[in-house]
Amino acid sequence: IDLPDAYLSVIEAIRAGGFANKARVTIKWVTSDDCRTAAGAAEQLGDVDAICIPGGFGERGVDGKVGAIRYARENKVPLLGLCLGLQCIVIEAARSLAEIPDANSTEFDAATSHPVISTMEEQLAYVEGAGDLGGTMRLGLYPAKLAEGSLVREAYAGEPYVEERHRHR
Repeated sequence: IDLPDAYLSVIEAIRAGGFANKARVTIKWVTSDDCRTAAGAAEQLGDVDAICIPGGFGERGVDGKVGAIRYARENKVPLLGLCLGLQCIVIEAARSLAEIPDANSTEFDAATSHPVISTMEEQLAYVEGAGDLGGTMRLGLYPAKLAEGSLVREAYAGEPYVEERHRHR
């Protein structure tokens, strides 16, 4: 990992969680590119108790993140996906569980025939390079309409609308 300080808040949160639960935390840094194949993921992740796929930008390393996620799912290793990491979990689930082999994000493949993650309409120009990306993240509390009959609506005790904090492009 070239810049571990870029993940400082994630590291501190994981360590604080370990402390609060009287669990010793040892972090093993793994380059996602080493997890692109099943054998590579098994070699890199075979000795861990849990996996955290942190945030990031762009498509570099996405295939390896998806490989690590597949390893976690198939081997029942606890998994936490943050930001891009959670998006990669959705992509892996769509490909493996919903049997949509070309499922992808429009951020990585604008022409994907099965977009399971889409860039927000108001962000398209920035992502496509027509604007300055600086300061364009959607931050803070935003309303979300929960689809009737959905698991997420059930998780929110049937509430039709909720407000949650998002950091998204």
